[in-house]
Amino acid sequence: MTWTLRLSFLSLQISRRAAFTGAALLALLLAAAGLALHMGSYPLSAAQLLGVLRGQGTAIQQMILLDHRLPRILTALGAGAAFGLSGAMFQTMMRNPLASPDVIGFNAGASCGALAAMILTGGMVLPGAIAGALLSAAAVTLLAWKDGLPPYRLILTGIGASLALTAAADLLISRMDAQTAADMAKWLIGTLNARDWSNAGLVWGGLALLAPAVLWLHFPLARLGMADDIATGLGLALSPLRLAVTAAGILLAALAVSTAGPLPFAAFAAETG
Repeated sequence: MTWTLRLSFLSLQISRRAAFTGAALLALLLAAAGLALHMGSYPLSAAQLLGVLRGQGTAIQQMILLDHRLPRILTALGAGAAFGLSGAMFQTMMRNPLASPDVIGFNAGASCGALAAMILTGGMVLPGAIAGALLSAAAVTLLAWKDGLPPYRLILTGIGASLALTAAADLLISRMDAQTAADMAKWLIGTLNARDWSNAGLVWGGLALLAPAVLWLHFPLARLGMADDIATGLGLALSPLRLAVTAAGILLAALAVSTAGPLPFAAFAAETG
């Protein structure tokens, strides 16, 4: 069963099952976020949380909520949304649940970029991660291109690139001193430690900028789940469209990696079935 939404500029069918499932998952997500705000080594009651949000509360309560827990939770939600969107876009486009940015090498490229930036500059981890993700994605796309961008070639090329880049990341870590290597090893498995408002602003600002492109790609992306001859018969230019979806997915993955690290399987779990 579906609901049909018709506006002057938009006609959209919404599955009731998907709507109810999404609402239930959103409720669970908000409940988990609320518990994360409350629980910890210094628990805060609901009254204390509301007091701090109103500008009241002690200095310690304000520091714990506003400087630590709230930006960390917002960063986690934004990074999860970016990973999920990226994974769902790749999986839909390639009609394969294995086609997520962490499987086909883009996250591994971000890891190598961050490690290289740390070795060369002593910092600049976030720009290095973004540059690494973009360069690895460009290399995988060029290697997979053959009279277009066949999904199976992109997946196989990406898996090979992921293995090679993971080995390269291990080599780069071996060139660091022990303390820096330990810190980067924590980042490479993904972390939300010490996240602040700049991280939350980066991920949510990036999502806001990419939202129009993702919405614009929604209609043709849904048709890419069909066989190529059917999608072509509907008037879709497959290669340019796949390039556009790949670019948007890469930017979303790079955005998430730059704020939370290359969290494994976060985008992979976004399989839409």
